Amino acid sequence: MVWSAGLYRIYERNPADGPLSTDAASELILPEDQPLRIQAMTAFAAGDTADVTFRIRVGERVKHVRSVVDAVRDATGRPLKIYGIVQDVTARETARVRLADVERQLHEHQRTLAAEHRMAMRLQQIILPIPDAPVDLPGLRVAVRYLPAERASQVGGDWFHAAEVAGGGVLLAVGDVAGHGIQAATTMAQLRHALAALAVTTTSDPAALLGHLNHLLCAGGVAADTATVVIARYQPDSHTLTWALAGHPAPLRTRDGVTTELPRPRGPLLGVLADAEYENASISFEPGDLLVLYTDGLVENRTQGLGDGLAPVIATLNRITAAGSPQPLADLLGQLHRANPDDDTCILAARPLPGRVPAPPTDPVPGQLFQREFDLGSLVPLRHDITRHSADAGLADAELHWFVTAVNEIITNAVRHGGGTGQVALWIEDGRLYCRVADQGPGIPLARQRTDVRPAPDSLGGRGLWLAGQGCESVVIDSSAAGTRVTLSTLIPGR
Repeated sequence: MVWSAGLYRIYERNPADGPLSTDAASELILPEDQPLRIQAMTAFAAGDTADVTFRIRVGERVKHVRSVVDAVRDATGRPLKIYGIVQDVTARETARVRLADVERQLHEHQRTLAAEHRMAMRLQQIILPIPDAPVDLPGLRVAVRYLPAERASQVGGDWFHAAEVAGGGVLLAVGDVAGHGIQAATTMAQLRHALAALAVTTTSDPAALLGHLNHLLCAGGVAADTATVVIARYQPDSHTLTWALAGHPAPLRTRDGVTTELPRPRGPLLGVLADAEYENASISFEPGDLLVLYTDGLVENRTQGLGDGLAPVIATLNRITAAGSPQPLADLLGQLHRANPDDDTCILAARPLPGRVPAPPTDPVPGQLFQREFDLGSLVPLRHDITRHSADAGLADAELHWFVTAVNEIITNAVRHGGGTGQVALWIEDGRLYCRVADQGPGIPLARQRTDVRPAPDSLGGRGLWLAGQGCESVVIDSSAAGTRVTLSTLIPGR
């Protein structure tokens, strides 16, 4: 049995003492949760994945722990290798208990509008904490401002989301639930948490995420009838912004002092059509650009339309970016004012941060695994060497398979489209395995430098970069008429 460093932290155990035995770990589970453990063990013995959340007592503390256990089995179903993931979900479960307590109190006091408003505000503050300062995510700095309605009875369902996703990208979202009061605030919480869970467990594709949220609303999984949402994903390695809309105002992008309203890919309100389809759109989002996602309270009210309300927002964006402010996000949020005091307003602003991709070290610097030239005749031994060195570096199983597959695809592309020869370097830096493939071909067209879009089944190209995007933590493309360099990286477990 092998424990990760995180597992030792969860159980507050010194790694020098080694993992707990199965019996010792079971004794830490609270007696009332033992049936959950037994039920999970029964499911695992039957060949299913065990996924159970239970409480353990570590010292004087009680923690909520989620355990997911699966196995590689032989033809008879006997486990050959067991994998387990353990998460400390105490914060989530504590928040869930607090939310349940808030809802219980609301049922007791909902006969008066004043009581409903107080509880709605309390619920909103619990589930939608607004950061006081800009937050740095991979390749992106994000700032948020929330402007509550001036009338106490108009507490609404505006919300935001900003978090890292698999592959080194960042997922951003702003939404607006129809209506006001406790129902809107509750639905806002459910949509926000559903998006966070889906982005981790299912997909980070904006259009696909909107489809899942729409199914949730249409199936009656949440209380409100409709909602609008914009979801955007930023890939810092390619400086690509991909977004999708569900009846929501389009994002604004400012570049060189000029603000434009981004295109509106197809997508109706959430909760209207059960079979609704949503589409993505993409643009480049470079350092120096500014992105704003917002709810309609910023630009709409009873006396003016969207265009009239949008004009002063665009003017503010143009003025701030043209002035070259060292703190454009803070300046922007400080100067934007809502158009409708009867409606909540949520504003999310983001700008890319300059990134760095390490260069391959030159031999004999520590970390260099190998560096060599290749052509068509040397591909087979080169692939064997890449596999061997990657395994020696610490990759195994799925991580090894995906990384080697990605490198093979890029090397093959270099031979086919890069002049027939190339150079490859493999090295270790900061707990990651890097591979850089360079050629002197004519370069990759900008429209094809995408790693997040799967090519159509009948497409004759584009699969190499897509596969690289699936199998690596990051894919950085530097392409011009003088040649192309593609740098892949992946985390080395345990480093």
